[in-house]
Amino acid sequence: MTAHSIGRGLIMQSINLWPRLTLAVLFGAALSLAGQQQATMGKIHGHISDPAGVPQTGTVSLFLGGMSSATQEPKYTFQVDASGDYKGDVAPGSYTLVFRSPNTPKDKIADQIDDIKVTVGADTEANDDMSRPEYMNKLSPEERKAIEETKAKNAAILKENSQIKNLNADLAKARSDRANKDFNDAVQLMQHDVAIKPDQSLLWVELGEAQLGLKQYSDAETSLQKGIQLDQAAKKHGATVSQLSLAWLLHRSPVMLPIPGTSSVAHLEENVKAAELKLSDAEWKELEAAARPGKVA
Repeated sequence: MTAHSIGRGLIMQSINLWPRLTLAVLFGAALSLAGQQQATMGKIHGHISDPAGVPQTGTVSLFLGGMSSATQEPKYTFQVDASGDYKGDVAPGSYTLVFRSPNTPKDKIADQIDDIKVTVGADTEANDDMSRPEYMNKLSPEERKAIEETKAKNAAILKENSQIKNLNADLAKARSDRANKDFNDAVQLMQHDVAIKPDQSLLWVELGEAQLGLKQYSDAETSLQKGIQLDQAAKKHGATVSQLSLAWLLHRSPVMLPIPGTSSVAHLEENVKAAELKLSDAEWKELEAAARPGKVA
């Protein structure tokens, strides 16, 4: 190989290296710029809830230095997820936070919080809790009264759901007790539960089964008949006992919002159909009499 050919090969290798070296320099510069930008940014996150404490969806907009009008373009906008949470990267500064629900017109706002401070490298928490006095004081007395009623109903529903969860656990334990021939424990547990939830046929049937284990035949007959009556009342209207229970809640208060827990679409559809059940006053009285503790009619 001649010196000329060797020199030519080195030149070609040098030429081939230049594009790679150029790309490496540009990539390094881009990383450096991104790092510098990140080093000068802050973060913000928070939770949005209405006056009744219910998580909200929509958008959170940030206006640097404040908002002069509802039509002003924001510096940043973040989506609020189904859990009521939002987050994002923002430049440091003092912001006005504006929340809009999906139905809020573009020239209107649902709520506003001023003087949100964001600093470099920090993650600022900025929650919008619409139960705060500053927000509630803007509402009319009628609006505040409606919110308090909603909060009370939601608390009652949560209590009801927690109660049902406990009853389901008790039902499983009573069945286990019967399997182990601990009939007395099963009877005591179910007697306690039917006093709490007398409209549930399963509880009465389980009580009757446990009473049969103790050879308390008269009591077992009463309990089982109650369970049958409740079940027949539901089937009479083409409904499940669960649907009938939900319909009873709606009958007691048309503005009540029952929130039954479910993990399947089929159960959800079943719960929705409860609102379609129509019973006469006499039929409701018959059902309530069947659920009432005491002798069977």
